[in-house]
Amino acid sequence: MSTEGQAAPAAEVVTPAPGAAAPETAAPEAQQPEKTFTQKELDEILEKRLAKERRKRSEKEEEIRVLRRLALDRGEAPPKKETPAPSEDREPVRGDFEDYAEFNAALSSYRAGKTTKAILQKDKEESAEKQRQEEARKAGETFRSRLKENAKGIEDFDDVMAGISPDSAVAKLPADPINAADNPAKILHHLATHPEEAERIASLPMGQQAREIWKLDATLSATKPPEKKPSAAPAPINPIGGGKSTPAGEMPDPNTDQKGWMAWRNSQVRAGKAKPA
Repeated sequence: MSTEGQAAPAAEVVTPAPGAAAPETAAPEAQQPEKTFTQKELDEILEKRLAKERRKRSEKEEEIRVLRRLALDRGEAPPKKETPAPSEDREPVRGDFEDYAEFNAALSSYRAGKTTKAILQKDKEESAEKQRQEEARKAGETFRSRLKENAKGIEDFDDVMAGISPDSAVAKLPADPINAADNPAKILHHLATHPEEAERIASLPMGQQAREIWKLDATLSATKPPEKKPSAAPAPINPIGGGKSTPAGEMPDPNTDQKGWMAWRNSQVRAGKAKPA
């Protein structure tokens, strides 16, 4: 009798008898402790991964070579990927190079160039700074020499300059127009002894300060220094005979001052203190 088209019998459901123990379920496996690796094992794992990557790269390069040969056999010129020249502004990246050796060489060249450029820039800046310092030193020596020469005839110049405080108006004036003036010492002395004028100039904008300093320089250049007045004190009296002076009343030495001795002797005779010879 054919059973085709009949439904398959339902699976029999087994119901445990009352009082019967339920079938035991499998207990979950205990959690295994985390495996630790020694340094040697880690090195071996890393080496295997690197070897795998090298094989992949070698296979890829071989595939590229085969495709190029096939293109050449068909008379086609395969497109060649140009290797970018090292740029000073951009570090080479691996994706720009087909060959790893070319990438490594470009990266090394880029980094070496950056290092060399940094060293050369530092040397250039240090050399420029040394040159500025040397020029400032020479300019300072030249100015001090001019100041010393220009200060001749100003008797209290050193005392007046020593009295200028860092907070004074004179100290706040721009140095360049004073250095370029014909009479730097006279300008400094004049402004130090006329603080109200120094305050006025210091309160002006920088350009006007320079103009006022140069105007003062021209005024001082046209002003002649005051002439020294002759002393009103009487001229010193020369002793008789022009010899060595002797205190009044004391007998001169006749061996060294004969005329003086004679004058002293005559005065003694006139006074009656000595008898004539």
